[in-house]
Amino acid sequence: MTLHLGYTVDDYDFETTRFCVKSRDKAEEGERWIEADVILAADGVKSKARTKMLARMDEVDSGGSIGSLARL
Repeated sequence: MTLHLGYTVDDYDFETTRFCVKSRDKAEEGERWIEADVILAADGVKSKARTKMLARMDEVDSGGSIGSLARL
C-alpha cells in the first residue's frame, strides 16, 4: 500500500479505479492520476467521493450540513 501524503484529491474515476491528485506544495504544479486496486475515501461529511459515486447512479448527495448530520 502506498500513502500519498501532501496531496489533495481533485477527482475520481471509478470506472478505471484511479484518482487525480494535486500537490499542496506550490512549487509542484499540475495534477496526476494514480491507479489503484481499491479507493478508500475518508474525506468527511462533505465528501467529494460520495458525491461523485452517487452521481454515477443519478442520485444527489443530500447529506446536509455538519450540524444537521450531528443531530441524527
